[in-house]
Amino acid sequence: MRKLKLFLLLFVAASSIYSLTACKDKDDDQPNIPAEIIGTWVCAAELETLTYTFGADGKFIETWASQTQSESDYGTFTYDGTTLTLKYDDGEVASGPIIISGNTLTMDDLVFTKK
Repeated sequence: MRKLKLFLLLFVAASSIYSLTACKDKDDDQPNIPAEIIGTWVCAAELETLTYTFGADGKFIETWASQTQSESDYGTFTYDGTTLTLKYDDGEVASGPIIISGNTLTMDDLVFTKK
């Protein structure tokens, strides 16, 4: 009888520890990204267009297009309200200040408009 009580006590303790540590809160997986940057931003020049699409999941797509070709890069980003950091899937990292005012985003002397 004593072994049975000890076994039950150990089982309850192990189950409690497992239930407290096994599950992860889903909110922990979501990056904290200001809503103002989420969406598609377009900078169009005479013959070229540069587009960034920033998702609430912390992922981005960068697309450069001319009249004859286009190219896209993918990665993850962080934005703290003043500094944007892009981590491309190929390992390259770019970071710098940006300014968002309404539907306008300014980065490195380029002006983007929100679609």
